[in-house]
Amino acid sequence: MKISHSVNLQMVREGYAIIYPQYFSGCNASRGEYQQAEAGARQNRLAFWSQPSPIMPWDFRSGRRTPQQPVARPTTEPTTQTAATPLRESTRGQGCQCPYDIDRRGNACGGRSAYSRPGGEEPKCYVGD
Repeated sequence: MKISHSVNLQMVREGYAIIYPQYFSGCNASRGEYQQAEAGARQNRLAFWSQPSPIMPWDFRSGRRTPQQPVARPTTEPTTQTAATPLRESTRGQGCQCPYDIDRRGNACGGRSAYSRPGGEEPKCYVGD
């Protein structure tokens, strides 16, 4: 039995990469999976999405170094996903209970948080949990 894992998909899932919709032509089989992974990372405010106003890479490279309102995306498809509202401010260096907490090294906890792991402790991190 061969098990296949996509490093790219995992990076998107954990918020360490974002998708470029304009490059999805010819990738219809995986398009939905990548879009769902990014929406989850965005909703859980993981890594890149933990910033209050993330600057999209294509905007940064074109010289727009300040956040655009709303966040610019190179696609004509409407975005219906909204970010969840955190119940509290992030904590620094006090453990990784919620994805938006910051670890001792200053990195967002993201998928390493107790909230993101199945089983065990289930902290309340977002309104509606």
